[in-house]
Amino acid sequence: MYDKHAESRTDYQPSSEAIAETPALVDANGVHLLPVGEIPPGILGLMFHHITNQEMIVEAALTGNKNLALQALVNDPLVRNVEDAPKMLEELLQANAEYLSQFHPQRTRIQNSCTMRSYLSKAKSFASGD
Repeated sequence: MYDKHAESRTDYQPSSEAIAETPALVDANGVHLLPVGEIPPGILGLMFHHITNQEMIVEAALTGNKNLALQALVNDPLVRNVEDAPKMLEELLQANAEYLSQFHPQRTRIQNSCTMRSYLSKAKSFASGD
C-alpha cells in the first residue's frame, strides 16, 4: 500500500493485539498451555515497549517511511548513541536494499520483481538445505 504522506506521518498508533510466548507441554494429545497468571506491571511495560517498536518496524517497512524506521531504531535498547542512528539506518537500508525497495523509490517495478524472484529462489534453497 502506497501512502503519499508516509514520510510526514505522525499519527502512528500501535495495535491492541500481540502474541506472547508462554510455557506449554506437548504430548500425543496436543499442546497444553501452562497457566502463568497475570503479567506483572513491570514486565508488561517492557513487553509493550517491544511490541510498539516491532509494530513501528513493520509499519515502516510496509510504507517505506524512513522517519518511522528511524524512530524504531532510536527506540531500540541496543542503540546506545542516538546521534549514530541516522547513519546506522542508511547503512541497514543500503545493505538490505534488495529486500526493502520501498525505501528506494528510484528502483523500477522490473527490478523489484527480479528482486522478489531472487529472494524466493534463495529462500527455497535455504529451506531445502542447499
